[in-house]
Amino acid sequence: MHRDILGIPVAATRLLPLMIALSDLPTLLREARTSCLHRMSGSVAAQETVDLGGVAQQLDRTNPWLGYRHIPDGVLRAWQAVESAFGSSVLSEHLRLLLLHFIGQFDLRFASAALPAPFARQFDEAMQRIVRQCLDGTLDVSPSNDVYLKDLGVVRLRLVPCVSHLLYLHSGVPRRVLFRHPSLLGPVLRMGGVRPVVENHVHPLMLDHFNEEGRERCYELIGELLRERGELRGLMGASWYYDPHLGRVTPRLAYLHDVPARNGASVVPAEREGADSGALARSAHRRALYETGKYQPHNYLMLWPRDDILHYLSSRN
Repeated sequence: MHRDILGIPVAATRLLPLMIALSDLPTLLREARTSCLHRMSGSVAAQETVDLGGVAQQLDRTNPWLGYRHIPDGVLRAWQAVESAFGSSVLSEHLRLLLLHFIGQFDLRFASAALPAPFARQFDEAMQRIVRQCLDGTLDVSPSNDVYLKDLGVVRLRLVPCVSHLLYLHSGVPRRVLFRHPSLLGPVLRMGGVRPVVENHVHPLMLDHFNEEGRERCYELIGELLRERGELRGLMGASWYYDPHLGRVTPRLAYLHDVPARNGASVVPAEREGADSGALARSAHRRALYETGKYQPHNYLMLWPRDDILHYLSSRN
């Protein structure tokens, strides 16, 4: 019987050497798993309460169109039972072990994911960070924590790391947005429908490449994805940094709006944001302007049809 790189049996006829070739993940995985089990205070009952393989199967069976944050009720009940019986610290180790379980199956999952080969390196970088944080116990985990749910989406390959952003491939243009902004009907017609579109997200633990160079490399990889996956109709995102007025406040971030908007993307207002806006979280300058009434964060939706993205990339090159 085949076993994955955590030593867990898997049903497979072919194991790809992707991760072994990419990094030292196999060794780190074993060390991280041992560390998680050690922090559970050696409780055999706690270690055997949740069947990681069964939880993984339930997650794999979920409808991807429900979003990366969706967790089945059966899984939530299992996690609640662990927390009730053994406490939140033991649940945290179970949640970390679940990440490691999925990472141990990465070769098989990537082989069936129909993603361009360059994305393997992106996954490797993300998984290196996840495994190291599981090893030292610093990864903040909770069923309601969006950072954890994003990491869980990555190791399940429901979210695709792409340099500066994460990509979700099972999204669509909300109908309520079309009703509010009829100007989007033209781009949607050119795209051939409202879904599937690639939706990008920011991960707060993936900000090392959140800059103009990283964003351009992200667009390049999105271009490879669109060429290989003809069903994907374009790119969509919603954020304060698509605000067309942001360049007046923070000129160095103007590229986030300007590059897509000048190359075929439609950008429409979504909602006004307040003191908890991400626009203020990492910028004392923007927060000071907000507190003096000189800056008001707004969330904007950006929709960029695939043909316009590919034209931008070809003309740039």
